Amino acid sequence: MSTLKVGLIGLGGIARSHCDAIASLENVEVAAVADLFEEPRREYMGKYGIPKGYASHTELLADDEIEAVAVILGHQLHHRLVVDACNAGKHVLVEKPMALSLEQCDEMIAAAAENNVKLMVGLSQHFYPTSIKAKEILDSGELGPLITAIS
Repeated sequence: MSTLKVGLIGLGGIARSHCDAIASLENVEVAAVADLFEEPRREYMGKYGIPKGYASHTELLADDEIEAVAVILGHQLHHRLVVDACNAGKHVLVEKPMALSLEQCDEMIAAAAENNVKLMVGLSQHFYPTSIKAKEILDSGELGPLITAIS
């Protein structure tokens, strides 16, 4: 089996979690990072042995070795970066929230479908035991219809 080469777009605090998680996987490696600032690029490349660093997401997306990206920047940037990544033929994991509007989400989904790539939103709490139990209770109807939810 070949190794999936992943690029990280944005090197804020959550990027460490992504690097650590990917390092624990077989046949997956962070092969490139993109961030406007040189210092975090150098830090991540050194700490995690990442061979390539780019100053922009467009440079990373032009790298033919990169098959998938994680978009881990501010919420306001998700839409544009995900659409660009999908249009570049990359599979995408985007941090939550997916985007700022339903229209943006629909455009992101359409870009993934048009380019035959996977699009995943990082909502890890779906599988927490408390979340599973809450869904069971809501699905049972014993509390009545769901009116609103606040997290």
